[in-house]
Amino acid sequence: MKPILRTLTVVLVSLLALTGVAFAAAEQTNSSLPSGQIVNGLYARAAETVTVNGDVTGDVWVAGQDVEVNGTVRGNVYAAGNKVIVKGTVTGSVHAAGSTVEVDGTIGGSVYAAGSEVSLRDTSRVAGAVALAGSKVQLGGDITQQVYAAGSTVDMSARIGQSANLAGSDISLNDQAKISGDLTYRSENEARIANDRAIGGSLKHDEVKQAEHNPVRDKIVAALFGLAFNIVIGLCLVIWGTRILKASDTILATDLPAAVLKGIAFTVLTPLALLFVAITIIGLPLAALGAMFYGSLLILAPALVSYSLGRYILVITTHKDSKKAPNKFQAILAGSLVFTIISLVPIVGGLAEFLLCAAGAGALIARGFKPLQTHS
Repeated sequence: MKPILRTLTVVLVSLLALTGVAFAAAEQTNSSLPSGQIVNGLYARAAETVTVNGDVTGDVWVAGQDVEVNGTVRGNVYAAGNKVIVKGTVTGSVHAAGSTVEVDGTIGGSVYAAGSEVSLRDTSRVAGAVALAGSKVQLGGDITQQVYAAGSTVDMSARIGQSANLAGSDISLNDQAKISGDLTYRSENEARIANDRAIGGSLKHDEVKQAEHNPVRDKIVAALFGLAFNIVIGLCLVIWGTRILKASDTILATDLPAAVLKGIAFTVLTPLALLFVAITIIGLPLAALGAMFYGSLLILAPALVSYSLGRYILVITTHKDSKKAPNKFQAILAGSLVFTIISLVPIVGGLAEFLLCAAGAGALIARGFKPLQTHS
């Protein structure tokens, strides 16, 4: 499973790097490179919708709600978003992360992708290796080198030049699938293979065994995923929620103790209040709405406090003598890293993480969301 973990690590690094370079066009709602237009050098964009139809001689770094790369890229592609589609020709490798990731083009390097639904289409051509991780993985096309795929469901119709390593609860190979090398799969169930003769090498089924519990490793892995999630939420706030960031940062800078106390009260008392409301049938819909609001605020709180923490760090380290405010993306990145490091400190890390989250929650509710109307 090391290749799968390497896939997630590559995607995480890509997300971290995206926050550092994508601010060049972060204020745009839509960003498009028209067909026929040529860009020499790095092409970095972040917007609600990013479309690359032109040609780029260099690497492409893109992030947004919907991201689509249709042109020719003479370099690598790094993409993150809710929906990511790569259909063009890429001479290098593709690194993609999103809720839905689709690769359907000619790739000169390798493909590394992670998401809820990840697919490599039947018309795709990959000269390198492929590593996919997701809840639902569809694996097709012609792949020259080895394949690694992990998901709850893995459906394969690809033609693979070397070996394939698969992991999942439901693994199937249809009659179009062909593997020149060995097939090794890890699952609690038998894989459904339409044609055993399409496997050129050996077939090996590794039974799933109870994973060895390692608290330190589990905590580090959880922290890394939390870091990636916090950066993504922070990226969204920088692009679409600047007023919330500014208002919360002002409250944290001017009245931190009050924000912490309000956040603790909100975090502890709200579940009790929702439980009391939910006891009655009439209050059940209201409790459901309250629970959604409560969960949303807890998701936003770490990103808000990370931004303020990162901005403070940048001010005292690199912008002490500068009148220019620190870059918002850099603040989110720096603050999220420090937030994660603090959470990993034994014994006191958990308490510190709780207090920081409480501060973010308290800052958000301090004005009853008035910053949405009063700040520009």
